[in-house]
Amino acid sequence: MNSEKYWIGIDVGESSTSLCFLTTSNKIEHATAAGSGTRDIAEALARVDPKCIEAVALESGAGRRLPRELPALGFPFNED
Repeated sequence: MNSEKYWIGIDVGESSTSLCFLTTSNKIEHATAAGSGTRDIAEALARVDPKCIEAVALESGAGRRLPRELPALGFPFNED
């Protein structure tokens, strides 16, 4: 992926998670699935430099731990 800024939507399920990488110009750049563990999700997010992530949005209640755990792995997360 390039150095554009991204919004990333994460839909966390019990055993799998869907991720959608959307550019700030509203283009879907990439969509993928991963396991639901924090490290699985971090590996999927690692497709882009954390500095290129504008925002991460959770689309499900199953990922309540992520706002605490993803920043510890270097990925920005804003709970506002």
